[in-house]
Amino acid sequence: MDHENVKLLSEKLQQKGLLKTSSVSELLSAIVCNPDNKACMYRICAKCCYNEVEVSQPQTEEMVVWSQWVRKPVTEEQRTFMNFVKETQNGTSSEMLELFNRKLDGLAKHHFNWLHQTKECRALKDSLRDDEIVVHVDFAENFGCKLNREVQAFHFGGNRRQATVHSCVAYSSDGVQSFATISGSLRHDERAVWAHLEPVIKDVMDNWNPRPTTLHVMSDGPVTQYRNKNNFYLLSTIPFLLGFKQVT
Repeated sequence: MDHENVKLLSEKLQQKGLLKTSSVSELLSAIVCNPDNKACMYRICAKCCYNEVEVSQPQTEEMVVWSQWVRKPVTEEQRTFMNFVKETQNGTSSEMLELFNRKLDGLAKHHFNWLHQTKECRALKDSLRDDEIVVHVDFAENFGCKLNREVQAFHFGGNRRQATVHSCVAYSSDGVQSFATISGSLRHDERAVWAHLEPVIKDVMDNWNPRPTTLHVMSDGPVTQYRNKNNFYLLSTIPFLLGFKQVT
């Protein structure tokens, strides 16, 4: 969400003629000494920590409108939960630029971490031993189910069911194999993760030669799905029950 909000602001600023580019990578490179340097991207470098993007023309007090993704509380049936909405905001061009510089500064650390993680993931996949595998997992968007022939009333209300698709790509020293599991359950918690992942791992253990002994699992970071203590417990238990000797 942070990256998309910065992108929305940079596109608006470029449209108004204040920026020459809307590329987030180029804009980050413009405010640091070296985009590959951790101190620069963490904004603790003494030389560049206060740098801001240079504007193409003087700022004005012209009123402008831009969009941002925000989290807002939504209450339904006495239950309150957080929902993401694309909100229209307004202010002067100088206020928009100030907001952009603040958000770009905060994004630098995340951008550096993402690039570093990508490089490390690629290095791991390129250096796998014969007894190692990497599984890269993620939930797809829920799919809407559709019948070949439907009555008109089926189109409305909550009649149309959804299905969960969990995608997985398994890497070994010999190649790559893709898997996808589908379920009528819409749960995306850690128990659902392993309900989808366990048959994939069993298939790998039964059919791959040589039989792998080390498992590396890669995912994104939603705390409701992968990055939580319950999932870490299952990660430290289920693969060993299936025959793995090491898990990361």
